[in-house]
Amino acid sequence: MTSSSSSSTSSFFSRFCSSALRSKPLSPAVDTAVITSSGNGLVRRLGLFDLILLGIGASIGAGIFVVTGTVARDAGPGVTISFIIAGASCVLNALCYAELATRFPAVVGGAYLYTYSAFNELTAFLVFAQLMLDYHIGAASIARSLASYVVTVLELIPFLRDNIPSWVGHGEEVFGALSINILAPILLVLLTVVLCRGVGESSILNSIMTVTKVV
Repeated sequence: MTSSSSSSTSSFFSRFCSSALRSKPLSPAVDTAVITSSGNGLVRRLGLFDLILLGIGASIGAGIFVVTGTVARDAGPGVTISFIIAGASCVLNALCYAELATRFPAVVGGAYLYTYSAFNELTAFLVFAQLMLDYHIGAASIARSLASYVVTVLELIPFLRDNIPSWVGHGEEVFGALSINILAPILLVLLTVVLCRGVGESSILNSIMTVTKVV
């Protein structure tokens, strides 16, 4: 009984290790034109200008308007040095992505696939989990900031000034640890609907918001 249990445990562990440490081999170069014409691949919907605006929009998000002032109040001029370090890190990250992208087929990409191919499936899963955690925390923070901006704009209307409860958009703390913000998840749902409509519609909205922020 003990021998059978030990062998099954060993077999499970060996299968887990073989699955976790396997990697995805690089497939040969694929002709993008052939895939697009056959209808089995991705259709190119974004141009160079759209990609530039996506990059600018990702860099100049709502967080940069909120977090920068808060951090500058505590750190002072040291914020300038942190921006330089962050900028250098972004450049190195972009160069790594560019080099990896040239080694993969033109129809695929992403940190998960890069890690899966370069290392193994377990490392790729850890990268995926970290990305999901990063995206969820970032989306929650940005949604709350965006909700605060929307309420601030609405309060410019005399009828609504001082008549919008704080729990609608600015956030209201309860029990000392929780914060209620009704508008933030509503904005997330609306943006999700736009994303589900398609890449073209999302790119148009991103372009409008990015140009507005830059102006």
